[in-house]
Amino acid sequence: MATKPWKPPTKLTVTGKDPAYAYRWIHVENLDSALENWEVVKSQSKERLQSVTLSDGTPIDGVIKRGNLILCRMPKELAEQRNKYYQAQTSKLLESSVEHYKNSISQYSANRSGGAYGSIVIK
Repeated sequence: MATKPWKPPTKLTVTGKDPAYAYRWIHVENLDSALENWEVVKSQSKERLQSVTLSDGTPIDGVIKRGNLILCRMPKELAEQRNKYYQAQTSKLLESSVEHYKNSISQYSANRSGGAYGSIVIK
């Protein structure tokens, strides 16, 4: 008997997205800080209307909520700038880690008679 191939759940799939925005599900506990850049998506369907209260007591009505996640959006242009910023930060940290590792290997090699061979390549 043939079975259907496994697929990840689609509970968090968003339909009817505005192509000018990037969307993200944000945990309720992180919503306060996320609202500096993200805006909460309001539901157009009355059957999905829910409310969330921020840590300062501010209520947000009509949100799209799945479990502890709230649907938020950001203009795509801003999201691309954000992504570039975090990619640059990650690259700097990675380069720093590689340099630190290379220095550690060099120091280890200097203290041993056999030395160390090879290289570090990150793709």
